[in-house]
Amino acid sequence: MLQLTSALLSHNAHVSRQRALLPPRVVLLGPEGEATRALGGQVAERLGLPFHAALEGLDAALDEEVMWRELGRDAASAGARVIEGWHVGNLALIEQRNPCVAARYRERLAALPRENVVIQPLAAGSSSLTQRSLAIARRLGFFILSPLEVEQDATEALAELVSRRVRSWEKTRRLYALDTIPT
Repeated sequence: MLQLTSALLSHNAHVSRQRALLPPRVVLLGPEGEATRALGGQVAERLGLPFHAALEGLDAALDEEVMWRELGRDAASAGARVIEGWHVGNLALIEQRNPCVAARYRERLAALPRENVVIQPLAAGSSSLTQRSLAIARRLGFFILSPLEVEQDATEALAELVSRRVRSWEKTRRLYALDTIPT
């Protein structure tokens, strides 16, 4: 039994290190509007990554479609990218409108790798949707940077700050993965 437990722990550590080497996904959470979208585009440009704007549905009937489209977009673009809202933002909306779809979505999200995802909250106190999204991200175990306040005329400086934070997180994440790989 002890050998089995040791083997499982070793396997789990190996899987965690492998996932830490996956390309990063930078998630921007913030109030709905153009500031988050504009900032996402600038951060993506600075990091040399593609930007994916939030998928939006108009009502509860589209929640299932949005969920599957976002999961499909994840599968289709395995590389590094900057994402507005992503799954945690979608789930925060869907939980309010359609609990059955939310339960299925939550199960899918629990299976996603967490080691290559960093979430940057913007103006954390300004939106109940942002707060719900962050609560979901915490429950699911995603890495969350400290919140940044967004000023309309300072998106350029903010994009540089977010880019530096992401580069620092990425460097630490990769050092951890390389440092803990058994030789």
